[in-house]
Amino acid sequence: MPYLYALAGVLKSKGVNIKVVAPFRFHLTEAKQAGIPLLHSNIDDLISGPSEESLSDELIDEDTAAFRRMFNYDPSYRELYRKLVSWYRRIFREGGVNALLIFNGFKIYQRAAIRAADMDSLRVIHIENGYLPRTLQIDSSGINFKNSLAGKYLSSRNDITPATYEELRSFARDSVCTDVLPVAAARHSARSPRWAWSVFQDLIVDPCLRPWIWRPKLLEHWGVKRRATAAYEKIGGKLPPRYILLIFQVELDTQHVLYSPLFQGMAEALRICCEARDEVVPDLPVVVRPHPVQPRPWRIMETFDKMKSVIWDEVTPLEEAMAGAEVVCTINSSVGFQALMAGKRVFALGQACYVLPGVCPGAVELGSAAEALRTALALDPDSPERMKFLTYATKNYFVYDSWVHLTASGLENSARRVREELTSASPPPAVA
Repeated sequence: MPYLYALAGVLKSKGVNIKVVAPFRFHLTEAKQAGIPLLHSNIDDLISGPSEESLSDELIDEDTAAFRRMFNYDPSYRELYRKLVSWYRRIFREGGVNALLIFNGFKIYQRAAIRAADMDSLRVIHIENGYLPRTLQIDSSGINFKNSLAGKYLSSRNDITPATYEELRSFARDSVCTDVLPVAAARHSARSPRWAWSVFQDLIVDPCLRPWIWRPKLLEHWGVKRRATAAYEKIGGKLPPRYILLIFQVELDTQHVLYSPLFQGMAEALRICCEARDEVVPDLPVVVRPHPVQPRPWRIMETFDKMKSVIWDEVTPLEEAMAGAEVVCTINSSVGFQALMAGKRVFALGQACYVLPGVCPGAVELGSAAEALRTALALDPDSPERMKFLTYATKNYFVYDSWVHLTASGLENSARRVREELTSASPPPAVA
């Protein structure tokens, strides 16, 4: 990833010794092109090496919960996971590693690295997209629901002077880094024939990828799509005057897979939202907003015409759709935070770092969605509690940088936060 290699270069210039470790050849090739030293150069001993026998099947299944839902596994993946953990521990010890810097962290080989670091009490610093445009969250506690935002806010809430919505939006706009792309970062994005060959080797030769290669049921998918298309009618631009806006996530996004115990997919989320609506405000229609990466989940569309007072909208601009909503229902994504920043009443069908008393109610138990909706409708969008939380998150927690739009000032911001996390007094976090 060009961002990580560019960040590594900035950290190196500030005295932080950075090396790359990865089980895939194409990552090693990219690191060499970027001029970042490798912690290892031979991955052939991963499968032939020893296994971490202390890991139980239950612990492995907990670590890999998200990807077990997303892909077709066979039981051999547990043995592969044990070998990955053992391999990482050996490399970390031989290389004198003190901390692990990782982007996202939910892929199986990333979870294995985190587990290995946790077993040896190493600090793990997570990087992920922030909840505001062109921001990141850099946190040694975790990302999204597992990040330290809520805890840090609650520990400092008495010292926060709440800002207004306009002040916060202006601060966020002015803080976006817009300077030129560093030359070094641009060079890192090059793809050489050697890189293509290393990708081929990973896919064909190395067994690391095989347990999570997805094989979708194409014929079944096409059949569902054909039946659903006949019942589908797009209504963008014809929103009612009052409505509940339900914002979908990608069907198997790790955030809702791990932290939304009420349901297993978007069809169930829609059903739960409609049931809560029927109990609390039966006169309000539900406007469904699909995720832009997955605009038409056909299994839902197949039964769409049977749903009462539900409108599908994938055309109206998100800001406009949120502006007209009486209340916004999110699963637990970044759009929920953006709806809070827009001054809307919000409730979440899952666990989220912004689900806090006086800020945003959440539903994690059977029957709790109706209570969350009722609480959200009664909340004051201008309450001091909400404004303090949004002020802290906007001004103190999110890092104004983007892994897509690389800028020199943004990389400096990220490097500063990484160094703060490295030197903080908090103990290394346990793997959830």
